[in-house]
Amino acid sequence: MLDRVYEQLEGGFIAFFTGAWASIEIICRATIEAAVNVSYILQSDTPKRISQYFSHYFGEATKAIDKYERVVIESGGGRIETAHNARRMLESRKRHIEAVLHYENIPVGAAGWPKQIAERFKEGLINYDYLTQRREGAKKDSKNN
Repeated sequence: MLDRVYEQLEGGFIAFFTGAWASIEIICRATIEAAVNVSYILQSDTPKRISQYFSHYFGEATKAIDKYERVVIESGGGRIETAHNARRMLESRKRHIEAVLHYENIPVGAAGWPKQIAERFKEGLINYDYLTQRREGAKKDSKNN
């Protein structure tokens, strides 16, 4: 997870230095959210929170694949094999991660991951009003456009 935060941060710098202005906000937001997730998990009850994170991740990814399958079937277009391949890869990743969690005596399948990033912000170690910052950023963007 920390590698992901670092890679996203690198991507933000690359976007900045290459002038990819439209991408910077999205990359920076994703980086902040990933860092908040790491902070939230490490703050307390780490085994339970990492289990909640993975349960949420696999649940949301499965829903996205299901939705794609429905769209492909209803529209008659697209490639259903794409959904089947994604599901197989997700199930493989899930088996590997669950094996690691079992090996480390971390519970598997814990529910309760906060759905809103603002909730994780509030409970995390970061004393920062995420929603206020997003509103301020949106105001600045609308003034600049």
